[in-house]
Amino acid sequence: MFNYEQQVRHRTANFLNEAQQQKQAKEALKSRQSKTLKQKFGEKLINMGEALAQESYSNEVRQAQ
Repeated sequence: MFNYEQQVRHRTANFLNEAQQQKQAKEALKSRQSKTLKQKFGEKLINMGEALAQESYSNEVRQAQ
C-alpha cells in the first residue's frame, strides 16, 4: 500500500513539474515574441524618422536654391 501511494505522489509531482515547465516555456516564448515585435516596430519608427528627416532636408535644399 505504501509503495503505491509513493508512486502516485511521485507521478503527481512529475506531472506538476512538467506542467510548470511548459507554462514557463510558453511565457518565455511570449516574452521573446513581444520583444521582437517591439524591436521591429521601433525599427520602423526609426526608418520613418530618417525618411522624414531626409525629405525635410531635401525641401530645405530646394528652397535655398
